[in-house]
Amino acid sequence: MKHWYTLFLLLAGLFVMQAARAEEATAVMTRKILLPDGKPAAGVKVIFRTISRSQERLLQEAEVTTDADGVAAKEMTYEKLTVPMPTPQYGYLIVDAPGYALAFGQFQIAQTDESQPATVYFPLTLTPAYEEMGTVVDAASNAPIAGATVSVMAFGSNPLNGRMLINVPNAGMQTPAMTAVSGIDGTFHLRGVTTEFAPKSFRFNGKVDEAKIGRLNEMAQRRGFRDNRTTAKASASLTASAKVGGKVYSGGLASYTFGSTLPNPPKLVLALSPAVAVSGHVVHALTRKPLSGVTVTLYGDPSTAVKSLSTATTDATGTYTFPTVPGVRQLFAVATCPDFGDGYIRIYPHTEMGSAEKPLSEDATAADIALRPMTTISGKIVDEVTGKSPVTEMHISAIYSEGYDDGSIAVGRRGANTTAALDGTFTLRIPVGISTAYVTGTGYRTHFALDVTPGNFPCREYKVQHEQGIFIKFNTADPQKLQRVGIQVRKAPDAPPVNTGGNIDKQGYWYMYPNFLGNDPITEVEIRLINSNNEEVLPWTKITRDPKVWPLVITIP
Repeated sequence: MKHWYTLFLLLAGLFVMQAARAEEATAVMTRKILLPDGKPAAGVKVIFRTISRSQERLLQEAEVTTDADGVAAKEMTYEKLTVPMPTPQYGYLIVDAPGYALAFGQFQIAQTDESQPATVYFPLTLTPAYEEMGTVVDAASNAPIAGATVSVMAFGSNPLNGRMLINVPNAGMQTPAMTAVSGIDGTFHLRGVTTEFAPKSFRFNGKVDEAKIGRLNEMAQRRGFRDNRTTAKASASLTASAKVGGKVYSGGLASYTFGSTLPNPPKLVLALSPAVAVSGHVVHALTRKPLSGVTVTLYGDPSTAVKSLSTATTDATGTYTFPTVPGVRQLFAVATCPDFGDGYIRIYPHTEMGSAEKPLSEDATAADIALRPMTTISGKIVDEVTGKSPVTEMHISAIYSEGYDDGSIAVGRRGANTTAALDGTFTLRIPVGISTAYVTGTGYRTHFALDVTPGNFPCREYKVQHEQGIFIKFNTADPQKLQRVGIQVRKAPDAPPVNTGGNIDKQGYWYMYPNFLGNDPITEVEIRLINSNNEEVLPWTKITRDPKVWPLVITIP
Protein backbone atom coordinates (compact mmCIF):
# COMPACT_ATOMS: atom_id res chain seq x y z
CA MET A 1 0.00 0.00 0.00
CA LYS A 2 2.82 2.41 0.86
CA HIS A 3 4.29 1.73 -2.58
CA TRP A 4 1.06 2.78 -4.25
CA TYR A 5 0.73 5.86 -2.05
CA THR A 6 4.28 6.96 -2.93
CA LEU A 7 3.66 6.25 -6.60
CA PHE A 8 0.44 8.25 -6.43
CA LEU A 9 2.31 11.28 -5.05
CA LEU A 10 4.96 11.03 -7.78
CA LEU A 11 2.34 10.72 -10.50
CA ALA A 12 0.30 13.53 -9.01
CA GLY A 13 3.35 15.78 -9.15
CA LEU A 14 4.01 14.77 -12.74
CA PHE A 15 0.36 15.32 -13.60
CA VAL A 16 0.36 18.83 -12.12
CA MET A 17 3.56 19.77 -13.92
CA GLN A 18 2.29 18.50 -17.27
CA ALA A 19 -1.24 19.83 -16.82
CA ALA A 20 -0.10 23.32 -15.81
CA ARG A 21 0.14 24.53 -19.37
CA ALA A 22 0.64 28.21 -19.97
CA GLU A 23 -0.30 31.07 -22.24
CA GLU A 24 1.20 34.54 -22.50
CA ALA A 25 -0.59 37.51 -20.94
CA THR A 26 0.21 41.11 -19.98
CA ALA A 27 -0.11 42.73 -16.55
CA VAL A 28 1.48 45.35 -14.34
CA MET A 29 4.20 43.92 -12.08
CA THR A 30 4.87 45.83 -8.88
CA ARG A 31 6.55 45.59 -5.48
CA LYS A 32 7.33 47.96 -2.64
CA ILE A 33 10.95 48.05 -1.44
CA LEU A 34 11.98 49.13 2.06
CA LEU A 35 15.29 50.03 3.68
CA PRO A 36 16.32 48.10 6.82
CA ASP A 37 14.88 50.91 8.99
CA GLY A 38 11.47 50.54 7.36
CA LYS A 39 11.67 53.69 5.22
CA PRO A 40 10.91 53.54 1.48
CA ALA A 41 13.87 52.69 -0.76
CA ALA A 42 13.35 55.54 -3.21
CA GLY A 43 15.29 55.93 -6.45
CA VAL A 44 16.86 52.46 -6.54
CA LYS A 45 17.22 50.29 -9.62
CA VAL A 46 14.86 47.33 -10.00
CA ILE A 47 15.04 44.78 -12.83
CA PHE A 48 11.88 42.79 -13.60
CA ARG A 49 12.27 39.44 -15.35
CA THR A 50 9.41 37.23 -16.49
CA ILE A 51 10.28 33.62 -17.21
CA SER A 52 8.75 30.89 -19.35
CA ARG A 53 8.64 28.00 -16.87
CA SER A 54 7.58 25.57 -19.60
CA GLN A 55 10.72 26.35 -21.62
CA GLU A 56 12.97 27.85 -18.91
CA ARG A 57 13.80 30.94 -20.94
CA LEU A 58 13.52 34.68 -20.52
CA LEU A 59 10.26 36.22 -21.74
CA GLN A 60 10.90 39.88 -20.95
CA GLU A 61 13.33 42.03 -18.95
CA ALA A 62 12.79 45.65 -17.96
CA GLU A 63 14.66 48.09 -15.73
CA VAL A 64 12.81 50.70 -13.66
CA THR A 65 13.49 53.00 -10.69
CA THR A 66 11.43 53.02 -7.50
CA ASP A 67 9.30 56.09 -6.82
CA ALA A 68 9.33 58.23 -3.68
CA ASP A 69 7.26 55.58 -1.88
CA GLY A 70 9.74 52.83 -2.76
CA VAL A 71 7.36 51.25 -5.29
CA ALA A 72 8.58 49.77 -8.58
CA ALA A 73 6.02 49.03 -11.29
CA LYS A 74 6.18 47.93 -14.92
CA GLU A 75 3.77 46.40 -17.43
CA MET A 76 5.24 43.05 -18.49
CA THR A 77 4.45 40.01 -20.58
CA TYR A 78 4.31 36.85 -18.46
CA GLU A 79 3.41 33.19 -18.79
CA LYS A 80 -0.05 32.70 -17.30
CA LEU A 81 -0.79 29.16 -16.15
CA THR A 82 -4.10 27.82 -17.45
CA VAL A 83 -4.17 25.26 -14.61
CA PRO A 84 -3.50 26.77 -11.16
CA MET A 85 -0.44 25.56 -9.25
CA PRO A 86 0.14 25.86 -5.49
CA THR A 87 2.97 28.40 -5.73
CA PRO A 88 3.11 29.81 -9.27
CA GLN A 89 6.30 31.69 -10.06
CA TYR A 90 6.09 33.99 -13.06
CA GLY A 91 9.60 35.38 -12.75
CA TYR A 92 11.54 37.49 -10.30
CA LEU A 93 12.93 40.95 -9.67
CA ILE A 94 16.43 42.20 -8.76
CA VAL A 95 16.87 45.20 -6.50
CA ASP A 96 20.26 46.84 -7.05
CA ALA A 97 20.74 49.45 -4.32
CA PRO A 98 24.26 50.76 -3.50
CA GLY A 99 25.35 49.78 -0.01
CA TYR A 100 22.94 46.84 0.18
CA ALA A 101 23.01 43.19 -0.80
CA LEU A 102 21.69 42.43 -4.27
CA ALA A 103 18.09 41.38 -3.55
CA PHE A 104 16.34 38.72 -5.64
CA GLY A 105 12.62 38.59 -4.91
CA GLN A 106 9.10 38.06 -6.23
CA PHE A 107 6.89 40.67 -7.84
CA GLN A 108 3.20 41.37 -7.31
CA ILE A 109 0.85 41.08 -10.28
CA ALA A 110 -1.71 43.90 -10.12
CA GLN A 111 -5.11 42.18 -10.28
CA THR A 112 -8.21 43.94 -11.59
CA ASP A 113 -10.64 40.99 -11.67
CA GLU A 114 -12.98 41.72 -8.77
CA SER A 115 -14.45 38.22 -8.87
CA GLN A 116 -11.15 36.61 -7.84
CA PRO A 117 -9.39 36.98 -4.47
CA ALA A 118 -5.94 38.54 -4.72
CA THR A 119 -2.71 37.69 -2.93
CA VAL A 120 -0.90 40.80 -1.71
CA TYR A 121 2.81 40.62 -0.83
CA PHE A 122 4.32 42.54 2.07
CA PRO A 123 7.18 44.92 1.18
CA LEU A 124 10.62 43.49 0.42
CA THR A 125 13.18 44.71 2.93
CA LEU A 126 16.81 45.24 1.89
CA THR A 127 19.82 43.88 3.82
CA PRO A 128 23.20 45.61 4.33
CA ALA A 129 25.89 44.71 1.81
CA TYR A 130 28.30 41.83 2.30
CA GLU A 131 30.72 39.92 0.07
CA GLU A 132 31.46 36.31 -0.82
CA MET A 133 35.05 35.30 -1.69
CA GLY A 134 36.12 32.06 -3.36
CA THR A 135 39.01 30.41 -5.13
CA VAL A 136 39.39 28.71 -8.51
CA VAL A 137 41.89 25.84 -8.59
CA ASP A 138 43.11 23.06 -10.87
CA ALA A 139 41.28 19.88 -9.81
CA ALA A 140 44.39 17.76 -10.36
CA SER A 141 47.16 19.91 -8.86
CA ASN A 142 45.10 22.23 -6.63
CA ALA A 143 47.11 25.14 -8.11
CA PRO A 144 45.22 28.46 -8.39
CA ILE A 145 43.83 29.39 -11.81
CA ALA A 146 43.91 33.05 -12.80
CA GLY A 147 41.53 34.66 -15.28
CA ALA A 148 38.70 32.17 -14.74
CA THR A 149 35.19 33.50 -15.38
CA VAL A 150 32.89 32.59 -12.48
CA SER A 151 29.11 32.85 -12.81
CA VAL A 152 26.17 32.15 -10.54
CA MET A 153 23.84 30.07 -12.71
CA ALA A 154 20.81 29.90 -10.40
CA PHE A 155 19.47 30.29 -6.90
CA GLY A 156 17.38 27.44 -5.55
CA SER A 157 16.87 24.05 -7.17
CA ASN A 158 13.15 23.24 -7.23
CA PRO A 159 11.15 24.35 -10.32
CA LEU A 160 7.85 24.14 -8.39
CA ASN A 161 9.16 26.52 -5.75
CA GLY A 162 10.60 28.93 -8.26
CA ARG A 163 14.25 28.27 -9.11
CA MET A 164 15.73 31.61 -10.20
CA LEU A 165 17.86 31.27 -13.33
CA ILE A 166 20.45 34.06 -13.16
CA ASN A 167 23.20 33.49 -15.74
CA VAL A 168 22.02 31.13 -18.48
CA PRO A 169 23.02 32.73 -21.81
CA ASN A 170 21.24 30.16 -23.99
CA ALA A 171 18.03 30.98 -22.07
CA GLY A 172 18.54 34.72 -22.56
CA MET A 173 19.49 35.53 -18.95
CA GLN A 174 22.69 37.32 -17.99
CA THR A 175 23.42 39.10 -14.71
CA PRO A 176 26.83 40.83 -14.75
CA ALA A 177 26.66 41.53 -11.01
CA MET A 178 26.71 37.78 -10.43
CA THR A 179 29.84 37.24 -12.56
CA ALA A 180 33.48 37.63 -11.53
CA VAL A 181 37.01 36.90 -12.80
CA SER A 182 39.62 35.22 -10.62
CA GLY A 183 42.85 37.08 -9.84
CA ILE A 184 46.44 35.89 -10.06
CA ASP A 185 46.05 33.91 -6.82
CA GLY A 186 42.81 32.32 -8.07
CA THR A 187 40.56 34.32 -5.78
CA PHE A 188 37.34 35.99 -6.89
CA HIS A 189 34.75 38.19 -5.20
CA LEU A 190 30.97 38.15 -5.63
CA ARG A 191 28.46 40.58 -4.26
CA GLY A 192 26.34 39.31 -1.38
CA VAL A 193 22.70 38.54 -2.11
CA THR A 194 19.34 37.89 -0.48
CA THR A 195 16.73 35.63 -2.06
CA GLU A 196 12.99 35.32 -1.61
CA PHE A 197 10.93 32.38 -2.90
CA ALA A 198 7.80 32.62 -0.72
CA PRO A 199 7.00 36.24 0.19
CA LYS A 200 4.84 36.80 3.23
CA SER A 201 1.39 37.76 1.97
CA PHE A 202 -2.29 38.00 2.75
CA ARG A 203 -5.46 37.35 0.77
CA PHE A 204 -7.83 40.14 -0.20
CA ASN A 205 -11.31 39.74 -1.71
CA GLY A 206 -12.24 42.34 -4.27
CA LYS A 207 -10.59 44.62 -6.78
CA VAL A 208 -6.85 45.09 -6.19
CA ASP A 209 -5.24 47.67 -8.46
CA GLU A 210 -1.86 49.39 -8.10
CA ALA A 211 -3.24 52.02 -5.73
CA LYS A 212 -4.94 49.39 -3.60
CA ILE A 213 -1.73 47.38 -3.33
CA GLY A 214 0.10 50.50 -2.16
CA ARG A 215 -2.50 51.22 0.54
CA LEU A 216 -2.53 47.61 1.73
CA ASN A 217 1.26 47.59 1.93
CA GLU A 218 1.17 50.77 3.98
CA MET A 219 -1.40 49.21 6.29
CA ALA A 220 0.79 46.13 6.72
CA GLN A 221 3.77 48.36 7.46
CA ARG A 222 1.87 50.37 10.09
CA ARG A 223 0.91 47.12 11.80
CA GLY A 224 4.55 46.19 12.01
CA PHE A 225 4.49 43.41 9.43
CA ARG A 226 7.79 42.76 7.67
CA ASP A 227 8.75 40.20 5.08
CA ASN A 228 10.71 37.96 7.44
CA ARG A 229 11.22 35.35 4.75
CA THR A 230 13.79 37.47 2.96
CA THR A 231 17.13 36.17 4.17
CA ALA A 232 20.80 36.53 3.39
CA LYS A 233 21.01 32.76 3.07
CA ALA A 234 20.80 31.75 -0.57
CA SER A 235 21.61 28.38 -2.13
CA ALA A 236 23.51 29.07 -5.35
CA SER A 237 24.81 26.99 -8.25
CA LEU A 238 28.02 28.23 -9.84
CA THR A 239 30.09 27.46 -12.94
CA ALA A 240 33.58 28.52 -13.95
CA SER A 241 35.74 28.25 -17.05
CA ALA A 242 39.24 29.33 -18.04
CA LYS A 243 41.96 28.76 -20.62
CA VAL A 244 45.10 27.13 -19.22
CA GLY A 245 47.97 26.57 -21.62
CA GLY A 246 45.65 27.00 -24.57
CA LYS A 247 43.21 24.35 -23.28
CA VAL A 248 39.76 25.08 -21.90
CA TYR A 249 39.16 24.13 -18.27
CA SER A 250 35.68 24.11 -16.75
CA GLY A 251 33.74 22.99 -13.70
CA GLY A 252 31.25 24.15 -11.13
CA LEU A 253 29.47 23.64 -7.86
CA ALA A 254 25.88 22.49 -7.48
CA SER A 255 25.17 24.16 -4.15
CA TYR A 256 26.85 26.85 -2.11
CA THR A 257 25.12 28.90 0.57
CA PHE A 258 25.61 32.65 0.30
CA GLY A 259 25.53 34.50 3.60
CA SER A 260 26.03 31.39 5.73
CA THR A 261 25.84 32.05 9.48
CA LEU A 262 27.52 28.77 10.47
CA PRO A 263 30.55 29.11 12.82
CA ASN A 264 32.83 27.47 10.25
CA PRO A 265 31.11 27.77 6.87
CA PRO A 266 32.49 25.69 3.99
CA LYS A 267 34.96 27.43 1.73
CA LEU A 268 33.90 28.38 -1.77
CA VAL A 269 36.30 26.45 -3.99
CA LEU A 270 35.69 25.76 -7.68
CA ALA A 271 37.89 22.92 -8.98
CA LEU A 272 38.30 22.93 -12.76
CA SER A 273 39.27 20.07 -15.05
CA PRO A 274 40.20 20.03 -18.73
CA ALA A 275 37.06 20.17 -20.83
CA VAL A 276 36.32 17.43 -23.35
CA ALA A 277 34.31 17.27 -26.56
CA VAL A 278 31.12 15.17 -26.66
CA SER A 279 29.17 14.34 -29.80
CA GLY A 280 26.43 11.97 -30.91
CA HIS A 281 23.44 11.46 -33.20
CA VAL A 282 19.66 11.57 -32.89
CA VAL A 283 17.63 9.25 -35.13
CA HIS A 284 14.01 8.30 -35.84
CA ALA A 285 13.26 5.19 -33.79
CA LEU A 286 11.30 3.49 -36.59
CA THR A 287 13.24 4.47 -39.70
CA ARG A 288 16.66 5.06 -38.08
CA LYS A 289 17.00 8.17 -40.26
CA PRO A 290 18.75 11.21 -38.74
CA LEU A 291 16.61 13.94 -37.17
CA SER A 292 17.65 17.56 -37.57
CA GLY A 293 16.64 20.50 -35.40
CA VAL A 294 16.48 18.40 -32.23
CA THR A 295 17.41 20.11 -28.96
CA VAL A 296 19.92 18.09 -26.95
CA THR A 297 20.68 18.94 -23.33
CA LEU A 298 23.58 17.57 -21.31
CA TYR A 299 23.02 16.65 -17.67
CA GLY A 300 26.03 16.12 -15.43
CA ASP A 301 27.15 15.13 -11.99
CA PRO A 302 25.12 17.24 -9.53
CA SER A 303 28.31 18.08 -7.65
CA THR A 304 29.52 20.09 -10.63
CA ALA A 305 26.43 21.58 -12.29
CA VAL A 306 23.03 22.95 -11.35
CA LYS A 307 20.60 21.18 -13.67
CA SER A 308 22.00 21.12 -17.17
CA LEU A 309 25.45 21.81 -18.54
CA SER A 310 24.61 23.03 -22.01
CA THR A 311 22.31 22.62 -24.99
CA ALA A 312 22.91 22.03 -28.69
CA THR A 313 20.85 21.48 -31.84
CA THR A 314 21.32 18.62 -34.29
CA ASP A 315 22.36 19.41 -37.85
CA ALA A 316 21.13 17.89 -41.12
CA THR A 317 22.93 14.63 -40.33
CA GLY A 318 21.35 14.41 -36.86
CA THR A 319 24.69 15.22 -35.21
CA TYR A 320 25.08 17.26 -32.04
CA THR A 321 28.41 18.46 -30.65
CA PHE A 322 29.47 19.95 -27.32
CA PRO A 323 33.07 21.17 -27.71
CA THR A 324 33.80 22.00 -24.05
CA VAL A 325 32.21 19.76 -21.43
CA PRO A 326 33.51 19.66 -17.82
CA GLY A 327 35.11 16.42 -16.67
CA VAL A 328 32.04 15.19 -14.81
CA ARG A 329 31.71 11.73 -13.25
CA GLN A 330 28.33 11.16 -14.85
CA LEU A 331 27.02 12.48 -18.15
CA PHE A 332 23.64 12.12 -19.88
CA ALA A 333 22.14 13.58 -23.05
CA VAL A 334 18.40 14.24 -23.35
CA ALA A 335 16.87 14.94 -26.78
CA THR A 336 13.63 16.92 -27.25
CA CYS A 337 11.75 17.47 -30.49
CA PRO A 338 8.13 18.42 -31.34
CA ASP A 339 5.98 15.43 -32.38
CA PHE A 340 8.42 13.00 -30.75
CA GLY A 341 8.73 11.65 -27.26
CA ASP A 342 11.84 12.78 -25.42
CA GLY A 343 14.76 10.34 -25.43
CA TYR A 344 17.98 10.06 -23.47
CA ILE A 345 21.28 8.22 -23.44
CA ARG A 346 23.87 7.72 -20.72
CA ILE A 347 27.19 8.84 -22.16
CA TYR A 348 29.53 8.32 -19.21
CA PRO A 349 30.17 6.06 -17.47
CA HIS A 350 29.12 3.48 -20.05
CA THR A 351 27.84 0.87 -17.58
CA GLU A 352 24.35 1.09 -16.10
CA MET A 353 25.54 0.14 -12.62
CA GLY A 354 27.97 1.93 -10.33
CA SER A 355 29.83 5.15 -10.99
CA ALA A 356 33.10 6.06 -12.60
CA GLU A 357 36.15 6.29 -10.35
CA LYS A 358 37.52 9.19 -12.39
CA PRO A 359 35.83 12.06 -14.24
CA LEU A 360 35.38 11.94 -17.99
CA SER A 361 38.80 12.97 -19.32
CA GLU A 362 38.69 12.10 -23.02
CA ASP A 363 36.52 13.14 -25.94
CA ALA A 364 33.42 10.92 -26.15
CA THR A 365 31.03 9.82 -28.88
CA ALA A 366 27.64 8.78 -27.52
CA ALA A 367 25.38 6.04 -28.80
CA ASP A 368 22.42 7.11 -30.93
CA ILE A 369 19.39 8.62 -29.22
CA ALA A 370 16.30 7.13 -30.89
CA LEU A 371 13.15 9.24 -30.66
CA ARG A 372 9.71 7.66 -30.99
CA PRO A 373 7.07 9.59 -32.98
CA MET A 374 4.01 10.73 -31.05
CA THR A 375 0.47 9.57 -31.80
CA THR A 376 -2.95 10.08 -30.23
CA ILE A 377 -4.88 7.19 -28.77
CA SER A 378 -8.34 6.97 -27.21
CA GLY A 379 -9.83 4.68 -24.62
CA LYS A 380 -12.39 4.31 -21.86
CA ILE A 381 -11.96 3.60 -18.15
CA VAL A 382 -14.62 1.34 -16.65
CA ASP A 383 -15.26 -0.04 -13.16
CA GLU A 384 -14.16 -3.70 -13.19
CA VAL A 385 -17.17 -4.69 -11.05
CA THR A 386 -20.01 -2.67 -12.55
CA GLY A 387 -18.69 -2.30 -16.09
CA LYS A 388 -19.71 1.37 -15.93
CA SER A 389 -17.59 4.49 -15.74
CA PRO A 390 -16.09 5.20 -12.29
CA VAL A 391 -18.01 7.63 -10.08
CA THR A 392 -15.00 9.88 -9.41
CA GLU A 393 -12.57 11.70 -11.70
CA MET A 394 -9.88 9.48 -13.22
CA HIS A 395 -6.35 10.70 -13.97
CA ILE A 396 -4.24 8.77 -16.49
CA SER A 397 -0.44 9.05 -16.48
CA ALA A 398 1.39 7.11 -19.18
CA ILE A 399 5.11 6.71 -18.45
CA TYR A 400 6.96 6.02 -21.68
CA SER A 401 10.48 6.37 -20.28
CA GLU A 402 11.46 5.31 -16.77
CA GLY A 403 14.70 7.28 -17.07
CA TYR A 404 17.69 6.91 -14.79
CA ASP A 405 17.84 7.63 -11.06
CA ASP A 406 20.68 6.57 -8.76
CA GLY A 407 19.71 8.81 -5.86
CA SER A 408 22.08 11.62 -6.82
CA ILE A 409 20.85 12.43 -10.32
CA ALA A 410 17.52 11.73 -12.01
CA VAL A 411 17.33 12.03 -15.79
CA GLY A 412 15.02 10.99 -18.59
CA ARG A 413 11.76 10.02 -16.84
CA ARG A 414 9.00 11.11 -19.18
CA GLY A 415 5.24 10.71 -19.30
CA ALA A 416 2.01 12.09 -20.70
CA ASN A 417 -1.09 12.88 -18.69
CA THR A 418 -4.79 13.43 -19.15
CA THR A 419 -8.07 13.37 -17.24
CA ALA A 420 -10.95 11.14 -18.33
CA ALA A 421 -14.36 12.61 -19.08
CA LEU A 422 -17.34 11.83 -16.85
CA ASP A 423 -18.20 8.82 -19.02
CA GLY A 424 -14.66 7.44 -18.60
CA THR A 425 -13.47 8.25 -22.12
CA PHE A 426 -10.08 9.83 -22.70
CA THR A 427 -7.55 10.72 -25.36
CA LEU A 428 -3.82 10.64 -24.76
CA ARG A 429 -0.86 11.70 -26.85
CA ILE A 430 2.08 9.37 -26.34
CA PRO A 431 4.91 7.89 -28.45
CA VAL A 432 4.53 4.66 -30.36
CA GLY A 433 5.91 1.62 -28.56
CA ILE A 434 5.54 0.43 -24.99
CA SER A 435 4.29 2.69 -22.20
CA THR A 436 2.93 1.96 -18.75
CA ALA A 437 -0.34 3.69 -17.89
CA TYR A 438 -1.28 4.41 -14.27
CA VAL A 439 -4.89 5.27 -13.51
CA THR A 440 -5.69 6.94 -10.19
CA GLY A 441 -8.80 8.46 -8.69
CA THR A 442 -10.53 8.61 -5.33
CA GLY A 443 -11.35 4.99 -4.49
CA TYR A 444 -9.81 3.50 -7.64
CA ARG A 445 -6.46 2.47 -9.05
CA THR A 446 -4.93 0.29 -11.76
CA HIS A 447 -2.04 0.14 -14.19
CA PHE A 448 -1.59 -1.55 -17.52
CA ALA A 449 0.77 -1.72 -20.48
CA LEU A 450 0.12 0.26 -23.65
CA ASP A 451 1.67 -1.19 -26.80
CA VAL A 452 1.00 1.51 -29.38
CA THR A 453 1.74 0.72 -33.01
CA PRO A 454 1.96 3.25 -35.87
CA GLY A 455 -1.31 3.98 -37.60
CA ASN A 456 -4.80 3.61 -36.17
CA PHE A 457 -4.99 2.52 -32.54
CA PRO A 458 -8.41 1.07 -31.66
CA CYS A 459 -10.41 2.59 -28.80
CA ARG A 460 -10.21 0.10 -25.94
CA GLU A 461 -11.75 -0.33 -22.52
CA TYR A 462 -9.47 -0.47 -19.50
CA LYS A 463 -10.79 -1.82 -16.21
CA VAL A 464 -9.99 0.07 -13.03
CA GLN A 465 -9.86 -1.76 -9.71
CA HIS A 466 -11.42 -0.78 -6.40
CA GLU A 467 -9.05 0.31 -3.67
CA GLN A 468 -8.91 -1.87 -0.55
CA GLY A 469 -10.05 0.82 1.89
CA ILE A 470 -13.39 2.40 2.77
CA PHE A 471 -15.09 4.48 0.07
CA ILE A 472 -18.18 6.50 1.01
CA LYS A 473 -20.59 8.82 -0.78
CA PHE A 474 -22.35 11.19 1.61
CA ASN A 475 -25.75 12.38 0.38
CA THR A 476 -27.41 15.40 1.94
CA ALA A 477 -29.92 18.05 0.94
CA ASP A 478 -27.58 20.67 2.41
CA PRO A 479 -24.06 20.20 0.96
CA GLN A 480 -22.76 22.98 3.23
CA LYS A 481 -23.05 20.53 6.11
CA LEU A 482 -20.18 18.52 4.66
CA GLN A 483 -17.80 21.42 4.28
CA ARG A 484 -15.06 21.68 6.93
CA VAL A 485 -16.36 18.81 9.02
CA GLY A 486 -14.05 16.65 11.10
CA ILE A 487 -14.06 12.92 10.31
CA GLN A 488 -13.46 10.51 13.18
CA VAL A 489 -13.16 6.72 12.94
CA ARG A 490 -12.79 3.88 15.43
CA LYS A 491 -12.57 0.10 15.19
CA ALA A 492 -15.22 -0.57 17.83
CA PRO A 493 -17.45 1.32 20.31
CA ASP A 494 -14.89 0.85 23.09
CA ALA A 495 -11.93 1.93 20.92
CA PRO A 496 -10.57 5.49 21.07
CA PRO A 497 -11.63 7.70 18.14
CA VAL A 498 -9.03 8.79 15.60
CA ASN A 499 -9.20 12.01 13.60
CA THR A 500 -8.56 11.20 9.94
CA GLY A 501 -7.53 14.68 8.87
CA GLY A 502 -9.21 14.00 5.51
CA ASN A 503 -11.84 16.03 3.71
CA ILE A 504 -15.05 15.20 1.91
CA ASP A 505 -14.83 16.48 -1.66
CA LYS A 506 -17.39 18.74 -3.32
CA GLN A 507 -19.30 15.77 -4.69
CA GLY A 508 -19.56 14.20 -1.23
CA TYR A 509 -16.95 11.43 -1.74
CA TRP A 510 -14.47 10.34 0.91
CA TYR A 511 -11.88 7.55 0.97
CA MET A 512 -9.86 6.01 3.81
CA TYR A 513 -6.79 3.86 3.13
CA PRO A 514 -7.00 0.23 4.35
CA ASN A 515 -4.14 0.45 6.85
CA PHE A 516 -5.13 3.74 8.41
CA LEU A 517 -5.98 2.18 11.79
CA GLY A 518 -3.17 -0.37 11.87
CA ASN A 519 -1.45 -3.07 9.87
CA ASP A 520 -4.58 -5.15 9.26
CA PRO A 521 -6.85 -4.10 6.36
CA ILE A 522 -10.13 -2.54 7.46
CA THR A 523 -13.35 -4.47 6.83
CA GLU A 524 -15.54 -2.83 9.49
CA VAL A 525 -15.27 0.59 11.07
CA GLU A 526 -17.37 3.18 12.82
CA ILE A 527 -17.42 6.74 11.53
CA ARG A 528 -18.63 10.07 12.89
CA LEU A 529 -18.76 13.61 11.46
CA ILE A 530 -18.50 16.69 13.67
CA ASN A 531 -18.55 20.37 12.71
CA SER A 532 -16.41 23.25 13.98
CA ASN A 533 -18.79 23.73 16.93
CA ASN A 534 -18.16 20.13 17.97
CA GLU A 535 -21.73 19.24 17.00
CA GLU A 536 -22.47 15.87 15.42
CA VAL A 537 -23.34 16.07 11.75
CA LEU A 538 -23.40 12.27 11.64
CA PRO A 539 -23.48 10.16 14.84
CA TRP A 540 -21.29 7.08 15.16
CA THR A 541 -22.29 4.82 12.27
CA LYS A 542 -21.05 1.31 11.57
CA ILE A 543 -19.62 0.70 8.09
CA THR A 544 -18.95 -2.72 6.56
CA ARG A 545 -16.82 -2.84 3.43
CA ASP A 546 -18.57 -4.52 0.51
CA PRO A 547 -16.46 -4.78 -2.69
CA LYS A 548 -19.64 -5.03 -4.76
CA VAL A 549 -21.04 -1.75 -3.43
CA TRP A 550 -18.69 1.04 -4.47
CA PRO A 551 -19.07 3.53 -2.98
CA LEU A 552 -21.09 2.92 0.15
CA VAL A 553 -23.84 5.51 0.45
CA ILE A 554 -24.70 7.34 3.67
CA THR A 555 -27.60 9.78 3.73
CA ILE A 556 -27.41 12.67 6.19
CA PRO A 557 -30.75 14.35 7.06
